[in-house]
Amino acid sequence: MLSRRERFWRTMRYRPVDRLPFWADWLGPVERWKKEGLPIDIDPADGTGMRQWFVDHFGFDGMYSAFWGTSRVPVNVGVCPGAPEETLEETDAYRIYRNGSGVTVKQFIKIPGSLHPTQFLGYPIKTRRDWQRFRDAHLDPHAPGRYPEEGEWQVLVRRWRDRDHVITIDGGSFYGFLRDWIGVEGLSVLFYDDPSLSKSVKVPYAIRPAV
Repeated sequence: MLSRRERFWRTMRYRPVDRLPFWADWLGPVERWKKEGLPIDIDPADGTGMRQWFVDHFGFDGMYSAFWGTSRVPVNVGVCPGAPEETLEETDAYRIYRNGSGVTVKQFIKIPGSLHPTQFLGYPIKTRRDWQRFRDAHLDPHAPGRYPEEGEWQVLVRRWRDRDHVITIDGGSFYGFLRDWIGVEGLSVLFYDDPSLSKSVKVPYAIRPAV
């Protein structure tokens, strides 16, 4: 039987495998599943432990997602450093705040579940000058904090050499980052009005070899 790591690489190289990789991604309404008989024995508030429980219980090779997952390389490919979060308005029903990317958000609270309805009210990039300022302040690929400290990094590298599973790095998104910083409407108009800018607005991926 192939290891999870070997199975993945064979699949990516179109070589014979015993089966395709079997990966998990998004977890659904755990509390409802428990009421319907799911034999989970871990606190749903423990997100990491809960996801690992699902991987083990259902026999997944791992859990890989754009937002979470097991065995990931801890590199920050987004806004770094982030801006301080700032609350602009807060009521019993919602909170309006400016997040670490400079996006103004209205998030409704006191709603059951881990996901809350969110409305995006404003974005940090509206002009070419905004983009240049945002890029210089937050997207330096060599900014402190993008990688773990050297000692921690070397410990991870040594641990990864003997692994039998796949490790991943969050590559961000071809569209999601720009949508988050500019907005769907603004980005859609940008593609048409200023195509040279839309081609230059790229996230700098700062990835060093791991193993």
